[in-house]
Amino acid sequence: MQLVERQQTQLNILEDLLDTQTRHISDLEHKLQTLQNDENVEHGTYNLTLKPSPHSHVIKAVDKRQGHEGPVAFTAIKVGNQDNIGINQNILFDHVELNEGNGFHVNQGVFIAPTTGIYVFSFTIMRHPMNSYMHADLMLNGRIIAKAHGAPGSTWDQGSHTVFLNVHAGDDVWVQNADFEHEYVHGDMFSSFSGYLLYPL
Repeated sequence: MQLVERQQTQLNILEDLLDTQTRHISDLEHKLQTLQNDENVEHGTYNLTLKPSPHSHVIKAVDKRQGHEGPVAFTAIKVGNQDNIGINQNILFDHVELNEGNGFHVNQGVFIAPTTGIYVFSFTIMRHPMNSYMHADLMLNGRIIAKAHGAPGSTWDQGSHTVFLNVHAGDDVWVQNADFEHEYVHGDMFSSFSGYLLYPL
């Protein structure tokens, strides 16, 4: 059930991205039409019109390298606490400090790569004293990449990881709770999730 919900969330994100890119193309076509008309008036010709491509409303969501050029980097910090987290449930980071390329989606806690390349990701998770262990997984398209550990006991504990990954446009990366139910992640800016495009491919 959680897999279906995650896939639906990813579909909603891609639909939003498609809608944004479609509006962007429409705006560009309008500007180009205006420039063409201005040029025709300047040269005394009024019978030339710009015909938009019949496929201008179609965007290939799979290949987003065409839709984004420039830096990609994000840092999201957990301000609020998150409790009663189930197994495989996403850990959310509610304060977005940086989101160049608009790849991080705060409501789902998911980064969707806008371009293909070598990326660096890091995350830090703090949990308050509990009687059970805590494991947090860094995920790439449903595959576990790295695990952070929180020990049980009477002290606060913090786990972190930094990894380099080959990520394709449209791939998604997130942090989730693993192995144990009813987990608690402390906010107050002690937990964070960051990533950036090191080198485009």
